[in-house]
Amino acid sequence: MSGEATGRPAWLLALGRRRPAGELRVDGRDLRLEQVYKHDFFAHTARYGDERGAVLVKRARRGLALGWLGRVVTWHEARIYRRLAGLDGIPRLLASPAPGVLLHEHLAGRALAWGERTPDGFLERLEELVARVHARDVAIVDLEKPGNVLLGDDGSPALFDFQLAWYWPRNLGGGLAPARWLLAEMQRGDRYHLGKLRRRLRPDTLSSDQIAASRRRPGLVGLATRLFDPVRRLRRRFLRRVEPDHDAPGERGRIAR
Repeated sequence: MSGEATGRPAWLLALGRRRPAGELRVDGRDLRLEQVYKHDFFAHTARYGDERGAVLVKRARRGLALGWLGRVVTWHEARIYRRLAGLDGIPRLLASPAPGVLLHEHLAGRALAWGERTPDGFLERLEELVARVHARDVAIVDLEKPGNVLLGDDGSPALFDFQLAWYWPRNLGGGLAPARWLLAEMQRGDRYHLGKLRRRLRPDTLSSDQIAASRRRPGLVGLATRLFDPVRRLRRRFLRRVEPDHDAPGERGRIAR
């Protein structure tokens, strides 16, 4: 997919003017490009498949200026997938065949969106999944976006896109008090965003007291909001001028044009 094909400036696309490969050979499998989910500044995400099924392929941003960042982010995300291996609702990491590239299991379903009504029991199962992630000493951090939650075709929840997730290994200081405090605060932020998700998608499952509680931001979330909201607003204003559809949802939320 080229910059000309999308109508966006090439510098706003992770692959620039390069087209993604129509076919990939990975672990003896010949995979064909089936669908592009997202192509933005940070990554190109697409589904490839063969007779054995589909996989999700994410390519981080390339180029001399920020290619190093794409490689670091991909390495970090692969590390999170390995940390969460074996949990139901977390796609299985299949390979990281090159710097800045990772492949993981494709789970059938669709990303959540604000304003929809989730099935009964879905959010409770999502909360249980997040608790299991937390038990692995990981904070998801990016639960503010409903597009990072998958409603599976079987009705079960799944999580993906761990670029911003937090994990500090215990053998590198993660067991020390400052690191444990930071992890606990970030996990509090995850639970806050779960509460906000429930308030917006299924307010009928909450009492008035629970709705009021769901609006109380943890300290770290409030600090991040004050620090980054001005930057976020400026970024959105700029992108609306050069890329009018930049607000489209995440990597499983739409077909890239």
